[in-house]
Amino acid sequence: MVTHTGLFLSVRPQYANSILNGKKTVELRRRPPLIEKGTVLLYSSAPECAIIGIFTLTSIIVDHLENLWTRVSDKAGVSREEFSNYFGEMNKGSGLILDNAQRAAKPVSLNKLRTRWPSF
Repeated sequence: MVTHTGLFLSVRPQYANSILNGKKTVELRRRPPLIEKGTVLLYSSAPECAIIGIFTLTSIIVDHLENLWTRVSDKAGVSREEFSNYFGEMNKGSGLILDNAQRAAKPVSLNKLRTRWPSF
């Protein structure tokens, strides 16, 4: 695994806000990111389209879906139906274990990001 120290993670607004409110401490992903631990910029997708916070990725669980659900169901902030729909026919999934989530004092919009970095 590559050992980068930071990650930019796009999350749907309702889940991004659940992370920042402390209700969601595991973010589900079909594939694990290329970092094992580090700082994560939390980007809330449409309609917000902005970096709205930051958190620490402390570890990653990769497991068969039944095992993953058993391990993270009370921390993932989704129903069993949402979990099943998200992973579809996959056999394995990953859960990113989050800590120290903090809301940005001022969100950074996608337009501002593209002004600074046109290829963003």
